[in-house]
Amino acid sequence: MQFSTLFTIASSLFTLSQARKVQLYVTSEDFLEDGIFLKGLTAVHEGAGFDFALADFGTNYTVFNYFENNGTLSRTTTINIDQEVEWPLSVAESFNYPYLSVGVIGSEANWTIADDGQLKSVDGLNFYLAQNTSDPYNYTGYDKWAVGAALNTSEFEGKVGNLRKAGIYARDVYHFP
Repeated sequence: MQFSTLFTIASSLFTLSQARKVQLYVTSEDFLEDGIFLKGLTAVHEGAGFDFALADFGTNYTVFNYFENNGTLSRTTTINIDQEVEWPLSVAESFNYPYLSVGVIGSEANWTIADDGQLKSVDGLNFYLAQNTSDPYNYTGYDKWAVGAALNTSEFEGKVGNLRKAGIYARDVYHFP
């Protein structure tokens, strides 16, 4: 029994060691007040096992694990005080908008990170920003922007406010001992 527990822990640590640690940044040419719009992507807890992906003015950006071998992005989350799980970055159709979501809901998505750092969806999804998306805590009614992904805007255009096309870029996170 102890051997299998040690093996499970060792294999989990090995898998995480193969991950590239990145932070995601959202850009939009529609916001050129100072020549650039660059906000960090933050996973804000909604409850019920998932987080909204928001473009935030703050500096507390979420660190993701990028697994190039299978094209997944995930965040390590602690549950039950001592158990860590990997929650994937996916697309969740909810509240009139196709949110990028971190957690147990959403359609599985595969991603690539180009040489210039641009995040791309393997399925050809485009990235968008929106406000006033009817999210239950009204995160997008103030200074945050919901980050979404869809092939086009026909299903949610007119249902959300301030809809903008966006791009997402990844930057490596380095941890020094």
